[in-house]
Amino acid sequence: MTVSKAVGGSVDRHRVARQIRHAMAAQVPQLPAGSVWVIRALPGAGGSATIAADVGRGVGTVMESFQGGRR
Repeated sequence: MTVSKAVGGSVDRHRVARQIRHAMAAQVPQLPAGSVWVIRALPGAGGSATIAADVGRGVGTVMESFQGGRR
């Protein structure tokens, strides 16, 4: 996980990182074993109240792509 300095100061970046980690913990059961994920928080994420929803949507989109490519 990487949180850009453009997100805000140290306190803001760490808050965003904690929110992302918490959101990903809820997603772990549906992820393929041994998979590696990179999550990048961009400017504007510091004020977002929807980080968990954004992470969930992103994971869902990637999983749909992954499953669609395995047919």
